[in-house]
Formats: sequence, C-alpha cells, structure tokens
Amino acid sequence: MDHLPAYHPEWLIKFWFGTPGLNKLEPHLTLFIALIVLLLFFYKKSKSTNSNVIDIEEEVFKQLLTRRQVIEQQIVELDVSYEQNKLPEDQYKRKRTEFQKLLEQTRQELRQYTI
Repeated sequence: MDHLPAYHPEWLIKFWFGTPGLNKLEPHLTLFIALIVLLLFFYKKSKSTNSNVIDIEEEVFKQLLTRRQVIEQQIVELDVSYEQNKLPEDQYKRKRTEFQKLLEQTRQELRQYTI
C-alpha cells in the first residue's frame, strides 16, 4: 500500500518558510507546543472561574452565619428589655415574631449550604 504524502496548502508552506524566525522551527512540533499552551491557558482560566464561584458561596455562607448570630442576639436583648418592663407586651410579641421569622428564614438559607 502506497503512503500518500500529507497535504499542506502552498500558501501555508510559503508563509511558514518565508517568515524569518518561523523558517528555523519545525512546523509540526511548534504547532503541537502552541496547542498545549492554549489548552493549559483555557484549563487554568476555567479553574479560576470555579474558585471565584466557591469564594462567593463561602462569603454568602459567612454572611448568613453572621446574620443568624445578630438575630439571636437581638432576640436575647428583646427578652431582657421585656423582662425589665421596658417594652409593652404587644410590641414585644410583634418584634419577637418578626425576629423568629427572620431567624427561621436565615436557618433555611443556611441549610442550603450545609446539605
């Protein structure tokens, strides 16, 4: 079986061997190395994008933890104010209910990150 030579367009051969610098390099090896460099570039670029997403999710998780702690502290302060008769009962119940709703909502959002 005869082996056919590889087909390279004439313009490509003239360009490669007519360009100073390129004519001293082996074309197939040079293109292979360029392909590897491009693949590494795109691989690193995709990895950095994934790490940014992870960083954003980590930041949201920390903010939710902080929000939960603040709400829990506000509930404690509200209870102390009520016990010291600084708040009327209806205002205490209304604020406590609001804080409980916020706390439950925050806990639900935190569960999305922990499950």
